[in-house]
Amino acid sequence: MVNTPIDLDYLHTNSQQTVSESGLKTLVRRCYPLDDNGIQIKPLDVIKVFHFIGRRGKKHYMYKQVKKVDGAFLVVNHLMGEGDYRLAMDGKKIGGYEVVQGHGLDGREHLTA
Repeated sequence: MVNTPIDLDYLHTNSQQTVSESGLKTLVRRCYPLDDNGIQIKPLDVIKVFHFIGRRGKKHYMYKQVKKVDGAFLVVNHLMGEGDYRLAMDGKKIGGYEVVQGHGLDGREHLTA
């Protein structure tokens, strides 16, 4: 099965097949991008993003929060500043990203120890 972005509005208005709400959530769940550890990046998650390696070899990171789903994209907010950017919901692993606090859509932690 190929993980492709899903346009939910298109599915609701142009679908000739009936898709249950739980089936729709399953389809969407498969499309979330993955961090370096294979954990899905979901709305409300706090993520650590690699930034650069300093002069003495120290790794520097930025912390961001995923705000919401916007069509086929996740909107990511900078914690220490203005502006956001988007991550494609294509189910692919994104290098340099790590979920450090995972709430997900249901409000429960989705990280496993």
